[in-house]
Amino acid sequence: ICADSALPPACRGQAYRIFDRGGNPIADVAAPLSAEQRSAAAEAEKRKQIEEAARQEQQRVDQALLATYASLDDIDLVQRKSEQELQAAIRNAHNRIVELQKRLQTLSTEAEFYQRKAMPADLESELRTLKYEIKLQQELIEGKRKDLNEAQAKFDTDRRRYAELTGRNQPASR
Repeated sequence: ICADSALPPACRGQAYRIFDRGGNPIADVAAPLSAEQRSAAAEAEKRKQIEEAARQEQQRVDQALLATYASLDDIDLVQRKSEQELQAAIRNAHNRIVELQKRLQTLSTEAEFYQRKAMPADLESELRTLKYEIKLQQELIEGKRKDLNEAQAKFDTDRRRYAELTGRNQPASR
């Protein structure tokens, strides 16, 4: 027990209690943390901050979901529209490939005439361009199919989360 404000050397680095003049405890002072304890406390605080940030982000996403859709039918409607747009883009790319292949076939027939002669540069260039454009259209189709799968997964997730948030059951079929 010490009455002055300075702690005796034997008490430094240990926990102690502060009392008022009447002998009533008014504060407990914990012992200084060791390096390991400080590290563990910092790690726990960091984890807590990450969890809080994730919780706030989920809350923000949930609010956006509830603000975007009024019902599960709205989600279905937006999904159908999105899928129709992607499928239309895929159909357009297929149609473009068919057109390009017809033009390529025509030019390939013309190029056969130049098997023993030097092919004109513009014909050779156009053949290369058509092949490249067909390749680009095929890559576009692959990308749109991937987008379609991702959209379906996103809408399924949104539908499931919306049902959880609103307490409504999901329809058996869409």
